Amino acid sequence: MECPGRCFGCHSNFAAEGGVDAVIEEEKELFDRGLDFYLFTLANHNIGNKTPVYYDVTTYPYFHKSLPAKRGTTDFKTWTMGTADSTIGKQVMGVAFNYNLINREKGAHVHNRSYTRRLMFDGIQYLQKGANTYSTSTGAIGGTADPNAQLSFTGYSTAVAAGTRPANPVSISQLKGWLLRSSGGLYYRR
Repeated sequence: MECPGRCFGCHSNFAAEGGVDAVIEEEKELFDRGLDFYLFTLANHNIGNKTPVYYDVTTYPYFHKSLPAKRGTTDFKTWTMGTADSTIGKQVMGVAFNYNLINREKGAHVHNRSYTRRLMFDGIQYLQKGANTYSTSTGAIGGTADPNAQLSFTGYSTAVAAGTRPANPVSISQLKGWLLRSSGGLYYRR
Protein backbone atom coordinates (compact mmCIF):
# COMPACT_ATOMS: atom_id res chain seq x y z
CA MET A 1 0.00 0.00 0.00
CA GLU A 2 1.97 2.99 -1.25
CA CYS A 3 1.30 6.49 -0.04
CA PRO A 4 2.40 8.88 -2.81
CA GLY A 5 4.07 11.36 -0.46
CA ARG A 6 0.93 13.23 0.57
CA CYS A 7 0.68 11.55 3.99
CA PHE A 8 4.11 12.85 4.98
CA GLY A 9 2.83 16.44 4.95
CA CYS A 10 0.98 15.82 8.22
CA HIS A 11 2.58 12.55 9.32
CA SER A 12 6.28 13.27 9.05
CA ASN A 13 6.96 11.00 12.05
CA PHE A 14 6.13 7.99 9.83
CA ALA A 15 9.56 8.28 8.22
CA ALA A 16 11.20 7.64 11.61
CA GLU A 17 8.95 4.61 12.18
CA GLY A 18 10.07 2.81 9.01
CA GLY A 19 7.78 4.53 6.54
CA VAL A 20 4.05 4.70 6.14
CA ASP A 21 3.83 1.12 4.84
CA ALA A 22 5.39 -0.24 8.05
CA VAL A 23 3.02 1.81 10.21
CA ILE A 24 0.00 0.67 8.19
CA GLU A 25 1.02 -3.00 8.44
CA GLU A 26 1.58 -2.79 12.20
CA GLU A 27 -1.76 -1.02 12.70
CA LYS A 28 -3.49 -3.66 10.55
CA GLU A 29 -2.16 -6.49 12.73
CA LEU A 30 -3.27 -4.70 15.91
CA PHE A 31 -6.65 -3.88 14.33
CA ASP A 32 -7.16 -7.50 13.25
CA ARG A 33 -6.33 -8.75 16.73
CA GLY A 34 -8.73 -6.17 18.22
CA LEU A 35 -11.49 -7.30 15.83
CA ASP A 36 -10.89 -10.91 16.82
CA PHE A 37 -11.19 -9.96 20.51
CA TYR A 38 -14.41 -8.03 19.73
CA LEU A 39 -15.85 -11.01 17.83
CA PHE A 40 -14.90 -13.38 20.65
CA THR A 41 -16.63 -11.07 23.15
CA LEU A 42 -19.83 -10.95 21.04
CA ALA A 43 -20.01 -14.74 21.21
CA ASN A 44 -19.16 -14.83 24.95
CA HIS A 45 -20.90 -11.73 26.35
CA ASN A 46 -22.46 -11.27 29.80
CA ILE A 47 -25.65 -9.42 28.82
CA GLY A 48 -29.19 -10.60 29.61
CA ASN A 49 -29.62 -14.32 28.97
CA LYS A 50 -26.09 -14.43 27.50
CA THR A 51 -27.28 -15.73 24.13
CA PRO A 52 -24.14 -15.82 21.98
CA VAL A 53 -24.05 -13.44 19.04
CA TYR A 54 -22.23 -15.00 16.09
CA TYR A 55 -21.21 -13.03 13.03
CA ASP A 56 -21.15 -14.36 9.49
CA VAL A 57 -20.21 -11.76 6.91
CA THR A 58 -21.54 -14.00 4.11
CA THR A 59 -25.03 -14.61 5.54
CA TYR A 60 -27.37 -11.64 5.88
CA PRO A 61 -28.47 -10.40 8.44
CA TYR A 62 -24.91 -11.28 9.61
CA PHE A 63 -25.79 -11.95 13.28
CA HIS A 64 -26.93 -15.39 14.34
CA LYS A 65 -27.58 -17.44 17.47
CA SER A 66 -25.40 -20.30 16.22
CA LEU A 67 -22.83 -21.13 13.58
CA PRO A 68 -22.86 -22.30 10.91
CA ALA A 69 -25.58 -19.79 10.18
CA LYS A 70 -28.78 -21.16 8.69
CA ARG A 71 -30.59 -18.29 7.12
CA GLY A 72 -33.89 -17.57 8.82
CA THR A 73 -33.57 -20.16 11.58
CA THR A 74 -30.69 -18.69 13.59
CA ASP A 75 -30.93 -15.00 12.64
CA PHE A 76 -31.11 -12.37 15.34
CA LYS A 77 -34.39 -10.65 14.62
CA THR A 78 -35.48 -9.69 18.11
CA TRP A 79 -32.66 -8.34 20.25
CA THR A 80 -34.37 -8.65 23.63
CA MET A 81 -31.50 -10.66 25.16
CA GLY A 82 -34.06 -12.26 27.48
CA THR A 83 -34.72 -9.12 29.53
CA ALA A 84 -37.77 -6.95 30.05
CA ASP A 85 -35.59 -3.86 29.55
CA SER A 86 -35.75 -3.17 25.80
CA THR A 87 -32.78 -0.78 25.96
CA ILE A 88 -30.42 -3.66 26.76
CA GLY A 89 -31.27 -5.46 23.53
CA LYS A 90 -30.97 -2.24 21.56
CA GLN A 91 -27.54 -1.60 23.05
CA VAL A 92 -26.33 -5.12 22.23
CA MET A 93 -27.66 -4.66 18.71
CA GLY A 94 -25.78 -1.36 18.45
CA VAL A 95 -22.57 -3.01 19.65
CA ALA A 96 -23.04 -5.77 17.06
CA PHE A 97 -23.74 -3.26 14.29
CA ASN A 98 -20.60 -1.32 15.27
CA TYR A 99 -18.63 -4.54 14.85
CA ASN A 100 -20.09 -4.96 11.36
CA LEU A 101 -19.27 -1.34 10.53
CA ILE A 102 -15.60 -1.48 11.49
CA ASN A 103 -15.14 -4.97 10.08
CA ARG A 104 -16.39 -3.78 6.68
CA GLU A 105 -14.46 -0.49 6.71
CA LYS A 106 -11.22 -1.70 5.15
CA GLY A 107 -9.35 1.51 5.98
CA ALA A 108 -10.49 1.79 9.63
CA HIS A 109 -7.06 0.76 10.92
CA VAL A 110 -5.48 3.75 9.17
CA HIS A 111 -8.11 6.46 8.98
CA ASN A 112 -9.58 7.58 12.28
CA ARG A 113 -7.71 4.94 14.28
CA SER A 114 -8.63 6.52 17.62
CA TYR A 115 -12.34 6.43 16.83
CA THR A 116 -12.09 2.80 15.74
CA ARG A 117 -10.29 1.82 18.95
CA ARG A 118 -12.92 3.62 21.03
CA LEU A 119 -15.74 1.82 19.23
CA MET A 120 -13.98 -1.48 19.94
CA PHE A 121 -13.23 -0.63 23.56
CA ASP A 122 -16.77 0.61 24.25
CA GLY A 123 -18.39 -2.39 22.56
CA ILE A 124 -16.21 -4.94 24.34
CA GLN A 125 -16.60 -3.23 27.72
CA TYR A 126 -20.38 -3.05 27.36
CA LEU A 127 -20.60 -6.73 26.41
CA GLN A 128 -18.43 -7.70 29.40
CA LYS A 129 -19.87 -5.37 32.07
CA GLY A 130 -23.27 -4.20 30.84
CA ALA A 131 -22.11 -0.57 31.12
CA ASN A 132 -19.34 1.74 30.01
CA THR A 133 -16.95 3.55 32.32
CA TYR A 134 -15.62 6.47 30.35
CA SER A 135 -12.33 7.02 32.10
CA THR A 136 -10.37 10.24 32.20
CA SER A 137 -6.68 10.93 32.67
CA THR A 138 -7.30 12.02 36.28
CA GLY A 139 -8.39 8.54 37.33
CA ALA A 140 -11.63 9.96 38.71
CA ILE A 141 -13.75 7.75 36.47
CA GLY A 142 -12.65 4.20 35.85
CA GLY A 143 -8.85 4.57 36.15
CA THR A 144 -7.41 1.39 37.63
CA ALA A 145 -4.01 -0.22 38.10
CA ASP A 146 -5.37 -3.49 36.68
CA PRO A 147 -6.01 -3.40 32.91
CA ASN A 148 -8.40 -6.38 33.30
CA ALA A 149 -10.66 -4.15 35.39
CA GLN A 150 -11.28 -2.02 32.27
CA LEU A 151 -11.54 -4.94 29.83
CA SER A 152 -11.12 -8.57 30.79
CA PHE A 153 -8.63 -10.27 28.49
CA THR A 154 -8.56 -13.53 30.47
CA GLY A 155 -11.18 -15.56 28.57
CA TYR A 156 -9.85 -14.41 25.23
CA SER A 157 -6.20 -15.08 26.07
CA THR A 158 -7.15 -18.56 27.31
CA ALA A 159 -9.00 -19.27 24.05
CA VAL A 160 -6.07 -17.97 22.03
CA ALA A 161 -3.60 -20.08 24.02
CA ALA A 162 -5.77 -23.11 23.37
CA GLY A 163 -5.40 -22.53 19.63
CA THR A 164 -9.06 -21.90 18.99
CA ARG A 165 -8.49 -18.48 17.42
CA PRO A 166 -6.62 -17.50 14.22
CA ALA A 167 -2.89 -17.01 14.54
CA ASN A 168 -1.80 -13.39 14.87
CA PRO A 169 1.67 -12.08 15.76
CA VAL A 170 0.20 -9.48 18.15
CA SER A 171 0.48 -10.55 21.79
CA ILE A 172 -2.21 -10.01 24.41
CA SER A 173 0.09 -7.42 26.04
CA GLN A 174 0.32 -5.51 22.75
CA LEU A 175 -3.45 -5.72 22.35
CA LYS A 176 -3.93 -4.31 25.86
CA GLY A 177 -1.60 -1.43 25.04
CA TRP A 178 -3.42 -0.75 21.79
CA LEU A 179 -6.90 -0.70 23.35
CA LEU A 180 -5.98 0.88 26.70
CA ARG A 181 -3.91 3.91 27.63
CA SER A 182 -1.59 3.76 30.63
CA SER A 183 -0.92 6.89 32.62
CA GLY A 184 0.67 7.06 36.06
CA GLY A 185 0.23 3.32 36.58
CA LEU A 186 -3.49 3.48 35.81
CA TYR A 187 -5.29 2.21 32.69
CA TYR A 188 -7.95 4.08 30.75
CA ARG A 189 -9.98 3.95 27.57
CA ARG A 190 -8.00 5.45 24.68
